[in-house]
Amino acid sequence: MKARILALAIPLVALAAWPGARSGVVSPRGGGPYPEAYREVMARRKGAFTLGRAWIDRLERQRRGDGRFREVLSSAETPLLSPQRALAGRLGIPVVLGTYAEITTPPVTNVAVDRLLFTGPWTPGTMTQYWSEVSFGLLEVGGAVYDWVQLAQNETYYTGGIYQGLYPGQSRTGELIREILDARDAAVDFGAYDNDGPDGVPNSGDDDGYVDVLLVVHPTYGAECDNTAHMWSHSWRYSSWPESGGQPYRTNDPAAGGGTVRIDDYIIVPALSCTTGMIEIGVICHEVGHAIGLPDLYDYNGGGNGIGYWGLMGAGNWNTPSSPAHPDAWCREQLGWLNPVEIDWRPRGVSLRPVETNADAVKLPLPTRRFARREYATGVTGLVCGYLGAEAVERGWPGGEGYGNGWRESMIREFSVDESRPVTLRYDVSIDAEDDYDFGMLVLERDGAADTLARYTGRSALRETIDLGARLPAGACDFTLRFLFVSDVSWSDEDGYYNSRGGFSFTIDDVSVSGGGLDYASDFELDAGGWRFDGEPAEYFIVENRRRLGFDANLRGQGMLVYHAENSIAWTDVGNSGGSSNGQCRGLVVEEADGQYNLLAPSYQGGNYGDTGDPFPGSTDNRSFGPTTAPRSHTNGGRPTRIAISGISVGSSGSVSATFAGGMSAPSIASVEPDTIDKLHDGETALDIR
Repeated sequence: MKARILALAIPLVALAAWPGARSGVVSPRGGGPYPEAYREVMARRKGAFTLGRAWIDRLERQRRGDGRFREVLSSAETPLLSPQRALAGRLGIPVVLGTYAEITTPPVTNVAVDRLLFTGPWTPGTMTQYWSEVSFGLLEVGGAVYDWVQLAQNETYYTGGIYQGLYPGQSRTGELIREILDARDAAVDFGAYDNDGPDGVPNSGDDDGYVDVLLVVHPTYGAECDNTAHMWSHSWRYSSWPESGGQPYRTNDPAAGGGTVRIDDYIIVPALSCTTGMIEIGVICHEVGHAIGLPDLYDYNGGGNGIGYWGLMGAGNWNTPSSPAHPDAWCREQLGWLNPVEIDWRPRGVSLRPVETNADAVKLPLPTRRFARREYATGVTGLVCGYLGAEAVERGWPGGEGYGNGWRESMIREFSVDESRPVTLRYDVSIDAEDDYDFGMLVLERDGAADTLARYTGRSALRETIDLGARLPAGACDFTLRFLFVSDVSWSDEDGYYNSRGGFSFTIDDVSVSGGGLDYASDFELDAGGWRFDGEPAEYFIVENRRRLGFDANLRGQGMLVYHAENSIAWTDVGNSGGSSNGQCRGLVVEEADGQYNLLAPSYQGGNYGDTGDPFPGSTDNRSFGPTTAPRSHTNGGRPTRIAISGISVGSSGSVSATFAGGMSAPSIASVEPDTIDKLHDGETALDIR
């Protein structure tokens, strides 16, 4: 199937979309199985346990440096070099409490919950203080806690017993939320909690008309404590529950943009701790992490422990529940709360101060390109997006060769034309991708705007002819053509739910541009014809120095932590789970200095949530990391890289120093156009330098 869309002049930055937070249940305390209801719903429903709005779009816009947000930046000093590209502002959260019919005396007061979350004093700190510390003062999380609402039914009615509040049709979590909101709507101005727009003023007209996120508190402890028939803490959308009729909750508060303020994204947590007394901030901080756009980084299949206690979005909320671990370096990078120094092929000495107070980090990219010139059929070469043969096998893909989740891969080429018209583009295109979810596109870019000329989805192969002259201004001009492939967060060869034909996920061949003074053609048999990959490397290592400071006071160890990241996995449904086989590549892996990889093993095979052997030098005094060390700096496909860290040492001030070398090769000339010497040639010569 092929679909054409109207040509739209849109800003170039709109080509990219933030993937949003994936999977929103809290990891079980102390390990153990994840709820069966959760796994069943995840397998059946795209987008289950994800938030739809919250601050996900705001994060994307702020990370891109949208100047309209600069007025919300805190005036406080920050170690960040680019605070204008960091998530910042005030996230106001309405907290509503609901007690089951059989619990007539709630276990804690709304005043106590308010002190815990926002106002304090609270030892060792409130949720407001936590987010201020980890964001270097850029993010203010505040709100108000409203008194308890007596619910009409008992706990089992809402949770569904063994379904733990997670299974639509068996649980009635949506009904619980609706009852509480019905009781509170008349007295609460929910417009005060719609503040995702750039002016920093809630419900001012530049917001989306939705409460950013609702926090619901129930009166017992959470099922995550011991896997019993209580409510399992999670985040999702009210409209995903059948009780909602598929619609967000409509309040009676006028929205500045018209209509009334709506509520959809929610978090639900317990009032009681897993041990004794009142809930701590750990679980709540984890779920708020989803509201600001972060995915889960634990292993929801239970075959390992993800990043364990080393990050809030792993099991760091359990590090000590009252003092949850900071977000890891990867999460900080996604939020803009990090100053990563990117290292190329040239070795460079760097000293990393504690990330808790200085935002220092090192980034080591790998030369992984998933859209490139390659052979896609016997003796036939083109521009191919996807992994072929051994590459897919090495990654453990159940669907075999093809494409993965969360991809955004492109090949581009620049052209210049004179004033003559027409200008005609011809090319062969083949696509085999999930219909109406994953797309190949042709985009024309000029002067910062993008014009989508064609969009392909499903399964098809055809020869295209497009009049570029109709899209170009009169006269001589320059423009760029981009072949772009975009996939959503699930259903691809990576997870096996969609199985494409190898080599034909999205393939371009026999491209020609004629007219406008051009006579360009390439069949890609000899070279890439001037086309080049345009995008971020798929994989990289990111390094931070973690110390026992602030809310990180109870870390399992100290030193240099090395993470292996692949963003498209981390952001999508496979995440840090290792897939159904537990043998697939994960989105974020701690390269444990002792080489034991306890974080990737289940507890019955010696797995744990972090120990003193994980950071460098650590308990094993490991002072190097590279292609031949243990652990090794190999790709997720198992191939050696140039990545190397040597001479790791710890200074008296807590800094960690080392010499770093990145995985990118030194530049080389891939092609020259024209490829012959002509002394009389007075035009341009193009060098494709890789």
